[in-house]
Amino acid sequence: MVAAGPSPVKSKRGNAGDKANAEVMFAILHNLQRLMLDRKPHIKAYKKARKLQGEILGSMMAYYESGKKKIPKYVALACRGVSAEIRAHG
Repeated sequence: MVAAGPSPVKSKRGNAGDKANAEVMFAILHNLQRLMLDRKPHIKAYKKARKLQGEILGSMMAYYESGKKKIPKYVALACRGVSAEIRAHG
């Protein structure tokens, strides 16, 4: 009678091979999930809105950093914070 469960004989790759296989499988499943979600209409609309928001914020930052005209304080504070964050992570 054969016992159920993992084989007592170790493979040549050992645990490192199992971990690598698990990471590959995870990556495959993750990419498949992204592919399926990217086709959904609400995801497309979300990505379009995020792109538009990024363009608006980018132009606001450029306008603020050019210093040509006075802009509202709340816009200046928002741009200053985003500029600092981009410099820190960029």
